[in-house]
Amino acid sequence: MHEILRSLPAGAWVLDLGCQAGSFPGEWTKARGVRLDRQAPRRCGADFVQGDAGLLPFAEGSFAAVIANPSLEHFDDLEGALREARPCRD
Repeated sequence: MHEILRSLPAGAWVLDLGCQAGSFPGEWTKARGVRLDRQAPRRCGADFVQGDAGLLPFAEGSFAAVIANPSLEHFDDLEGALREARPCRD
């Protein structure tokens, strides 16, 4: 995860999927982060979106990377979430 985050250029977008308050500090990357979870954390900033990993509310190709560090085992529809999160579709 650290290598991926460090390699992202400034201005790129990274999705922190299923993270509540976040699975990594913003200073770990030059990219801009969006945090998504079904439940809003107590404190959430402008970078937080409440949503379902299986039905992402973003246009295809919006993110240079997707981080799902602590969350995969909690998804109701893991296959659907992975399909939604993949970087491009054929």
